[in-house]
Amino acid sequence: SANDIPFTSDEGFIYPNPCNGKAELCFATSMNQEVKVNVYNISGQLLSTKNQFLMPGQHRFKILFPETGIYNVSVLKSDGSIYFKAVCNGPTGTKCAIICMGSEYQNLAKSAVVGKTLKYGQGDILHCSAFSGKNNTIIADSPKATKVYSVEFYECIDPNKKSYKVVKIGNQVWMAENLAFKTNSGSYVYDNNETNVEIYGRLYDWYTAKTACPTGWHLPNDSEWTILTDYLTNNGYGYQGSGNDIAKSMASQTNWHDHSTLGTPGVDLGSNNSSGFSVLPGGYRTISGCFQGLV
Repeated sequence: SANDIPFTSDEGFIYPNPCNGKAELCFATSMNQEVKVNVYNISGQLLSTKNQFLMPGQHRFKILFPETGIYNVSVLKSDGSIYFKAVCNGPTGTKCAIICMGSEYQNLAKSAVVGKTLKYGQGDILHCSAFSGKNNTIIADSPKATKVYSVEFYECIDPNKKSYKVVKIGNQVWMAENLAFKTNSGSYVYDNNETNVEIYGRLYDWYTAKTACPTGWHLPNDSEWTILTDYLTNNGYGYQGSGNDIAKSMASQTNWHDHSTLGTPGVDLGSNNSSGFSVLPGGYRTISGCFQGLV
């Protein structure tokens, strides 16, 4: 029967299994490495994939399954890939998704020099993700010579203790995830479906948006947006490396609908997000309470 399908290994597990639409994937790594998590349906079709740089420690990912069925989950890593089967008895009503929930790292030095050799061509943009405990800073740069990066970590934690990724672009630091904090009033979930929070965060009315930011953070003003867009335009983040058509460089590589217009986020999703800004199509709520724009 489905309940007899193995879903654990010596290095990790999926729980609960069977699940009702979402489950937690836990596994360990013993070295710094890029890990790829894949979810396939029973027919072998790839439904979702996520690449994540991880340091030695224990790691947690949340997986959202789209419908009832049996799924294969693979964790491809340098120190031994692992594979699981997962049974979903109740769909989430959303797309399949893989979400990094956090890590518990082995004891690390307070400061260290980390070296990694990459194939690199002139004009290529490097996308680096650095971790310190729950803090995650992303740096995007196009160096013209050998360069040492000094990474600063900025705490971005909401009142529920959820930690958010941040990205440094030029001299500015931005949140790289949508806020998901539920306020007493003035916050909404797209289509009133709580599973959308996992991917898209929450929507806020104007008054609530001004006060819901994590401590030390604020809504950007027009001049701050202009600094960001000018930096991206002047540093080759436009479509095909020039111009001010920077949408693809700011859009995430997942959850955008296919589109036929070149240069838009819905074309060739793998080329999105060179800046690390990771914009998602969160949609909006109208004054009449309808939800629109999740494309």
